[in-house]
Amino acid sequence: MFTIGFIDNTDLANMFIVVFAVISFYYTLTFFEDLRKEDERVIKQTKRWAIINFALAIIILTFK
Repeated sequence: MFTIGFIDNTDLANMFIVVFAVISFYYTLTFFEDLRKEDERVIKQTKRWAIINFALAIIILTFK
């Protein structure tokens, strides 16, 4: 199994899952705030980044 010092592969994957989940939650909250501002460009960007980060967290969880 691949290890970096005292961190093995599953610990590293778990850290990435948590980071991507938190970033996804942040962009989701930002998306809801931007809905009130009615700026289409910002709404599309935050929605896109929320989906990308959530998908990365799920993909890493799947292949862990």
